[in-house]
Amino acid sequence: MIANAAGVCLFCRRRPAGSNEHIIPEEISKRILEISPLTPEHGGPVVPKPGATRFHYNKLIDMTVNVVCGNCNHKFFNDLQVAARPFFWPAIAGEPVLVSTELKKALAAWAYKTALLIPLNLEPRPKWPTIVGSLCSEFYEVSRPPAGARVWAGRYDLREEFPELVARADLSELNVRRRSVEYKGTHVVFTLGFLVIAVMFWPQGIPDEIPREAERYPESQFLAMWPALLGDSSWPPAETFGYEALGALSTWGP
Repeated sequence: MIANAAGVCLFCRRRPAGSNEHIIPEEISKRILEISPLTPEHGGPVVPKPGATRFHYNKLIDMTVNVVCGNCNHKFFNDLQVAARPFFWPAIAGEPVLVSTELKKALAAWAYKTALLIPLNLEPRPKWPTIVGSLCSEFYEVSRPPAGARVWAGRYDLREEFPELVARADLSELNVRRRSVEYKGTHVVFTLGFLVIAVMFWPQGIPDEIPREAERYPESQFLAMWPALLGDSSWPPAETFGYEALGALSTWGP
């Protein structure tokens, strides 16, 4: 098991960390600004509704971590971002796009990397699980989500709810008991304009079945990105949802 050693890149493990990484890339912040009128509420942080963590800034979504080296930040992360751009660029604006198998894989890889980093921004370093270093380094080696991970993409009704959830991140714990064995996972949901991405992963052990998975992520509302189904898919899904529905989705309970 690889510890979260301060000063060492969590991904390549070969170079010192020190690059201030924007978890949500600057180009996505700029894309959101293109589709979101700059109102006073959007232009600065506002008090979120209960359970929400929203980031409303004039220029950048200010979620950063300092756990990667410059090479991983500027090369490895950028390659993931470039590969996924043909999907998230139109999807953030609520525009249709044809999603190929390879594009699903690319978006899933970028979303999984982002989901690994979001908890590191929301929690102080002493509370990070030791396993996070292993998850990051394993992802660096294969550039895809691990077995048992899930990635979905959905469409948020931004026109009805603006400026709520222009950008938001929610983190919840998964607790599943299967055949007398307890499994603990991580559930990350984040919004970027009209786009909603949900990621589920299991740091220690993967249950053979996840209760309520299909109920929470029906095909009418979400496109499954990982495990990637073969063939092209049309974006967006038929149904959208608003603030209340997303709040229920974000907090994984019994």
